[in-house]
Amino acid sequence: MLTRLLTGSLLLVVTVSFTLKGDLFFTAFVAIISLIMAYESLTLYKKKPFSLKAIVTYCIVLLSVICINLPQFITIWTTPYFFILIGIITIIHLIELSSKKLFLYHTKDGGFFKTILLLCSSIPFLILLRNLPNGLLLTLYLCAIIWACDTGAYF
Repeated sequence: MLTRLLTGSLLLVVTVSFTLKGDLFFTAFVAIISLIMAYESLTLYKKKPFSLKAIVTYCIVLLSVICINLPQFITIWTTPYFFILIGIITIIHLIELSSKKLFLYHTKDGGFFKTILLLCSSIPFLILLRNLPNGLLLTLYLCAIIWACDTGAYF
């Protein structure tokens, strides 16, 4: 329990520091966090984390985070097609949760596909949120909500 509190406190300081710094520092921090999330996701799906497919997954996730700051890619995230994709991903999750059959997890490439879909459709929005006029406050508020939910789930 003490170790969890110490690492949580350290991560809190690091996260708030990079969030306050913003710009390229925040993007680099989010890129590193997204790679860690991809690694954990693939190990959760019992996929080899250093196979060729895993490395391709890491590259796609990393590209989605890095490209978000480029002006030509910002419009992709605001198109109706992207919101339709997010809706489809949400429907897939609801079907999986309600039927308790995780059909994408048990397919040969399901873990890779699911990791790419989840991370590439969510993580870049954190950077877009931070770049808004009130983005610092909104990002810290989002982090506080996530930390509160994680803490509540632990106890």
